[in-house]
Amino acid sequence: MIRMNMPWSVQPVARGVAAVFTALVLAACGVSSEEPPSSPSTATFELTNIGDVALASGEHKDIQLLVLGVGEEPVQFTAEGLPPFATLSGDVISLAPERQHAGETLVTVTATSGTQTASRTFTIRVTRTNVPLYLWPPYFEDADGLAVRSQMASDGIWERTVRGFPKVTAQIDDPDGDAVRLFAELVPEGTPFTGVETFTSPLSAGGAAKAWGSVYLTGLEPGTYRLQVWAKDVLGFVSPARDAGRIIYAPRGERSAEPDWRTCGGVRVNVTEDSQHCGACGHDCLGASCQLGLCAPSQLTATSDFWIDDLQLDESHVYWSGLYTNHFGVKRVPKTGGEPLVLANPTMGQLALDGESLYVAAPTEIVQVPLASGTESTRLAWGLKGAEGVSLYDGRLYWFLQDGAYAWELYSLPTAGGALPTRETSFAARPEAMVVDASGVYAFDIEGGVLHRPTGSGSVRVLASGLKEPKGLAVDGEYVYVAYGPSWCVDCTSTLARIPKTGGSLQVLATVNMVVGGFIVDDENLYWTLDDRPDNVPLSLGSVMRMPKAGGTPMVVADGHASVRTVRVDATHVYWIAPKVGVFRVPK
Repeated sequence: MIRMNMPWSVQPVARGVAAVFTALVLAACGVSSEEPPSSPSTATFELTNIGDVALASGEHKDIQLLVLGVGEEPVQFTAEGLPPFATLSGDVISLAPERQHAGETLVTVTATSGTQTASRTFTIRVTRTNVPLYLWPPYFEDADGLAVRSQMASDGIWERTVRGFPKVTAQIDDPDGDAVRLFAELVPEGTPFTGVETFTSPLSAGGAAKAWGSVYLTGLEPGTYRLQVWAKDVLGFVSPARDAGRIIYAPRGERSAEPDWRTCGGVRVNVTEDSQHCGACGHDCLGASCQLGLCAPSQLTATSDFWIDDLQLDESHVYWSGLYTNHFGVKRVPKTGGEPLVLANPTMGQLALDGESLYVAAPTEIVQVPLASGTESTRLAWGLKGAEGVSLYDGRLYWFLQDGAYAWELYSLPTAGGALPTRETSFAARPEAMVVDASGVYAFDIEGGVLHRPTGSGSVRVLASGLKEPKGLAVDGEYVYVAYGPSWCVDCTSTLARIPKTGGSLQVLATVNMVVGGFIVDDENLYWTLDDRPDNVPLSLGSVMRMPKAGGTPMVVADGHASVRTVRVDATHVYWIAPKVGVFRVPK
């Protein structure tokens, strides 16, 4: 007997109550109520049948236990295998399952009266409603952990080129909080989907309405594929499959280990592995090994910084401004390697450096950070409402501020402090890069103008215009060097050029593949990085590049790092930071 939502409990069945139940059962079987019932002492002691019970999570039911042939002794009930949502009180089993209790449980109830016992076994089945899953569009990462960009093909299908072991990740929403998996089926182009998974993610922990599933596309051969993904929860509910488009698997080749014999200084050497002639005659690795024609880089320290704002060098240290684990600060590490030291926190921005202090152009202030340990930072200027850039020359700091009319004002201030900032001049468009030397201030603005303002005073003159999307600015004694091109692309080029400081025609030095990040010049070469390094970058490109500053063939300096946005050089080495990896250097 099952009754619904009975809030009371029933005590052990007494003899009189059993007699009433017995009379009811006999009447139900067609026996005349006028006939006297059998004596309890001679009736069979029996626990009436308990049918299997089915209910949904969130539903409440009570099971009334009934015994026939009860003697003088009261009846006690016990139960084995009761699930955690069930309670036995007297002769009533109460059931109140929740969502996590879905499933089947076998229960045995035993009635005891004196020396008499009787048992019944039944099953409790709990079902539950299942809210449908929602699978978000997946996103892709390449072997470097860099997001793989998609583009629309001519047939209207989204496609992306991948290499290594591409990672596919999708968000799975399940309001029930069930544990879920992501499934992916990859088939060659032109082959229909079968609905049988090729890759399966681990089961999520469950308990959260939003989960993520990831699979790695391993074991691929070069070619073109189609991909679909779907999700399934632990109860077997399956989301609709989502077409994830086209995958072009074009793995990047390995650098050749074949000997490359050249005559260097009258001696035949293999530039693939000769540390004094690595990749080219005269390229000395300064004690580092030569591997496949590239000097092996040294990691100075590890870093969790995922955004690098700027990088500077002095005689003994590397300094950088970065954002890490929801904090930001300025750090340094010895050029020979070691543990990083936080110099200022929280302070972040572009950096300038002299022999005693580091200067940080934070969004609202200019901060002086002494290099000597134990010395407090000093605000040299504040309330700036959006300082852009900072350069240092001859004891003065220079930076830009936007005025109320949306023009950009150039300000300066002595590094010694104790004075108000001086307004130097105005620029019509936002400067993206600035360099100051003995001949004045050079700026590369967002409209593609290369501008010069002479030292001390004078009007701003235009050296070049129309160089859209500036990426870098550097100067030497004769020229202003610029890098410009798209901010991101799948298949694009950037331009490296120079302009005489005295004025004249723009000289294009090279058109290089991909997006230029950091950009700097020394006595002989231009150096740049590949920002947003793509998944299918050819072997002729690397994380850090160089070429003669008068023009020539670009060469790979270092390889294997993604999203390198800044580069610096000293007399012997090239330095850079790979976000979330570390600070590196390699012989020039």
